[in-house]
Amino acid sequence: MEHVPRDASQENPERHSGGFNHWHAPEDPDKPRLPYLPGYSVRISRHAPPSEDEQSGFQERPGLKEAYLKTVTHSEAVVANPPVDGVEDSSSQAELVITSTIAIGSARGAQIVTCTVTPLDGDSEPFEATAKIYDPLYYNFEHSIGYYPRDCVGEADNNYMVETYAYEILEQTGHTGSSAPKYYGSWTFTLPIVFKGLLTLRPVRLILMERLNGVTIRESRIQNTYSRGAGKDAFHYPEEYRLEVLAQAMDAHVRQMKSGVDQGDFAGRNIILVPIQSEKICGLFLPRIVLIDYNHANVRQLSSEQLDCLPPNPTEIFWGQYLWEDVAGWVPNTWKDVKVQQDWLIQRFCRHDTKDLYLPVIGHMSDTVSQKMADAERDSNQRSPWSYACRSIDGP
Repeated sequence: MEHVPRDASQENPERHSGGFNHWHAPEDPDKPRLPYLPGYSVRISRHAPPSEDEQSGFQERPGLKEAYLKTVTHSEAVVANPPVDGVEDSSSQAELVITSTIAIGSARGAQIVTCTVTPLDGDSEPFEATAKIYDPLYYNFEHSIGYYPRDCVGEADNNYMVETYAYEILEQTGHTGSSAPKYYGSWTFTLPIVFKGLLTLRPVRLILMERLNGVTIRESRIQNTYSRGAGKDAFHYPEEYRLEVLAQAMDAHVRQMKSGVDQGDFAGRNIILVPIQSEKICGLFLPRIVLIDYNHANVRQLSSEQLDCLPPNPTEIFWGQYLWEDVAGWVPNTWKDVKVQQDWLIQRFCRHDTKDLYLPVIGHMSDTVSQKMADAERDSNQRSPWSYACRSIDGP
């Protein structure tokens, strides 16, 4: 088995600098190279993480102590601390073959790849999927800020359990296949590692999701100005189109919240635009808008009464979020002033034909919304500060 090359700079994990001992991950000759490349194949089995009751309401597993992590290599931390058991169903197996990579790295975290999955039941057809693999050996073993070890084992375990719980609820409440990817279940497999001269098999968890033929909002940005320093943006799309897409993404987010899943990281990198033929805005078909990345979601199992409630108003949810940074290059540059963003939220989600779709805005924000809407009605014959025009995609 081929191993990671020796890095002489890591022979001493405690380095003295400026009066401080700076810890760095020690040399790890047992750590294999990253296996998750096109052509890699493995047999996977159905797996369910511990139930809600077993996890005491989705609580995270106890973390590994920093003092312990400073005494071991990355490989030892992983081999000595396997993921929580859950339930494996070895009667339901499939062959997974990686066809391309989406996001991989030897210290990245979860590995995301596209793959072909062939069920081994003899009846089902092969299908294409996206796999998200929670292998702690390829999470970062060092914190990016500070000089101390990272509990990659607990992080991978919690990512897997939270994302599995989230997709199960999204599937039960009808969001998968629309505002969330279709979900093909949670799985497990084993990988060999030669640790301290002995061959050991270690379990690795993963989930399978719909393979989406689209791009994220962040990926849709291109160079639109002469100045390279200005960065990329998506201003080649009409503003009305961009803001309608954003509004629908926000609506999807709050409707998932109403179902018990707060995605927790609403940003351009986690909103995928999948081309479909639907309603047109400024001559362009609106895409299917899909939210991804639920490994840090806030997940709650709601009662039937709670599920019957209206979703929260996006105005309230996104009032304090700085979308000029989180959805950079998609929202207008005027949104650098958060008040312009807030004016748009009020106009889009609090007007008479939309406010009844959501729970009422409450507290001090309610007075602000009422005043803004009253001002808008008095000024209805003039262009309001949050309105926008549909520009030709061939125009300036």
